[in-house]
Amino acid sequence: MGIFLQSNAASSKNYQFQDNFKSPLLQEIKDPYDLKTTYNKFPIVPFFGSNSNSSDVILMLLYRLIESTPIAAACVDSINEFCVGGGIDLKRKAGIFNRSYDEVNDSEIQDFEGQLSEKLYDTDLKFIASHSVKTLKIDGNSFVKITVSKLANKFKIEPIDTNKVRLSKDKTFVVIANSFSSNYVLETPIQIIPTYPNFLDESGVIETVLHLKKASPNRNYYGLSSSASSILSQYQLNQLLFYLSAETDNRFTGRVLFDSELSQKDSDGAESESTKDFLDMIEQVYTTKNNDRRSVMARFREFGTKETSVTKFDAMTGHEFYDVIIRNLNNEILTSFGWDRRLLGGDSSSSLASTEMETVFKLASQKVKSTQSLAEQIINTSISFASEYLDFDFNNQYQVRLVNLYEKSLKMETI
Repeated sequence: MGIFLQSNAASSKNYQFQDNFKSPLLQEIKDPYDLKTTYNKFPIVPFFGSNSNSSDVILMLLYRLIESTPIAAACVDSINEFCVGGGIDLKRKAGIFNRSYDEVNDSEIQDFEGQLSEKLYDTDLKFIASHSVKTLKIDGNSFVKITVSKLANKFKIEPIDTNKVRLSKDKTFVVIANSFSSNYVLETPIQIIPTYPNFLDESGVIETVLHLKKASPNRNYYGLSSSASSILSQYQLNQLLFYLSAETDNRFTGRVLFDSELSQKDSDGAESESTKDFLDMIEQVYTTKNNDRRSVMARFREFGTKETSVTKFDAMTGHEFYDVIIRNLNNEILTSFGWDRRLLGGDSSSSLASTEMETVFKLASQKVKSTQSLAEQIINTSISFASEYLDFDFNNQYQVRLVNLYEKSLKMETI
């Protein structure tokens, strides 16, 4: 907490770190005041924008859109399956530059697994890999916290959601919090942990945070996934679905206008109560699905006053119009992920013919290799770091590898 308390001093200078990222969205989406205050006062870097003009909320928007956009969520799940669905294996580095890998025998694998299972606790390596793949595809980053207990001679690896961690200006530490609003970081206990290879050692417990990112031009602190390029398409698709939902609601809800003459006598006494009862009865017949909006309008006018004229504006209901827009937006989202619609399933029109299935499958397995490599690096670096402080000899010639689905299928065919 020291860095935050010190920043509250009257003589402290506002921080002006900038990630040099330019986007039209930065002109449209700005942080609320309490979030801007955090990045103006404290030495942590927002995910988007500069400290003086932050747009950190765009990160949350990326995740909200993935959750509510079916084709984007399907792409993330499909890519994740291609990355980790084949399981985890152990390989040995080979070649002069250690760029290729050899198979290891069963006894070596069993020996490695036995040592690792004795030292690793509360950690599922496949889950760590899956979490890394998903965050890399959504926002372009992967953060994990490594905790080593020298007393217990054990360690664990914990994934950290990108929206809960921010880097310092010099990248030597991170701040982990559920929220980065100014009130929260000042009033709630937060974590400040050094970034790898730096670490914090307190009473024999070592902690560090490892950060890997997808390389992106002009992004010095955080990575950015290619799928983020379709953020406007995802937003537009959601807006269209909201409109269609409202339009559907209108079609199944009565809309009635009563326009009748009313004398002065009718507006007083028992006749007035009868009029109110009549309106209540009509509203019970014509109601909205949630009873929030009034579906009956009534005008009781004086004798001789002209009737109210009504003009009806029909909603845009051409199915072809919506089909074209939705198809185009979905195609733009698919392009941003670099993924083939036929790998998502559930669409008979895009089913894989037997002659092309292998080609599409092989290409997809090749596309995910760079993401697999980053997820593998997270696991291997974490194990290597922990082994330096434990009674555990991690031979750097061994590498935990994510099995390539296409290569695995070829091996199964030869068996």
